[in-house]
Amino acid sequence: MHRCIAVTVVGLGVANLAVAECPLSGTWKSNAAMTLAGIAASSDARAESMNVLSDDVFGHMVHSWTCAELLAWFDHEDPGKPVPYRIVEQDEQSIWVSFPGGEENDLRLVFEGDCYRIRFEGQHYAEYFCPVKEGG
Repeated sequence: MHRCIAVTVVGLGVANLAVAECPLSGTWKSNAAMTLAGIAASSDARAESMNVLSDDVFGHMVHSWTCAELLAWFDHEDPGKPVPYRIVEQDEQSIWVSFPGGEENDLRLVFEGDCYRIRFEGQHYAEYFCPVKEGG
């Protein structure tokens, strides 16, 4: 009886560790509403220009993460080639991801609820990405 309980506890610990080692696994899509709300709250962008940005830019980028690669594409295009990455630093609120080619390619993903946001170099706003539900 005691051996069975010990195996179960050890098995659960390994399962949780595997999930923590691959926190981005899955498909995430740009969330135009959250991104535009963030832009509106942090700048004086006019409504017309935000609507153009919404239709043309936000809400179309897709990120598909495995434990070792990122595949990123616009939903109206074919996916490109996956790019390897590694997690440099991780805490409860953010993940710093390093890509080949130098630090200028690195990203810090900051979590807000179920979604993450990315502030790109030279931009005064962040783009939000939320998980894609299976079948959706």
